[in-house]
Amino acid sequence: NISKQQSWTFLGTLTAPDRQPTTRITLQQGVSTKVLACDLYITFDLSSQATAFVVNKGSYSAKGAFMLRRTGPLSCEIYYRVEKDFGFGSYQVQTTR
Repeated sequence: NISKQQSWTFLGTLTAPDRQPTTRITLQQGVSTKVLACDLYITFDLSSQATAFVVNKGSYSAKGAFMLRRTGPLSCEIYYRVEKDFGFGSYQVQTTR
C-alpha cells in the first residue's frame, strides 16, 4: 500500500502592487506547437494571512494544481502539482497590474 508522494514544484514568488490586493497572473506553457494558458486571480486578505485565488482556464480545471504560500502582506510563493499538470514544459509567470 504505497501512497503516491505529492510532487509540488516551485513556480515563483508573486508580489502584488501596493494597494491592489487582487493580481492577475498569466501562466503560459508551451506544448509542442500550441501554447496553453492559465489565468490565476490572486487576492490577498490584508486582515489575515488568507490567500484566495481563482483559476480561469477555459475548459481545463486547474485549481487543484496550484498551491499558494503567503510570505508577506502582498506576496506569496506559487507551487504547482505535477500530477495535475495540463501538459509538459515550463511555466512562465506574467504579472498584470
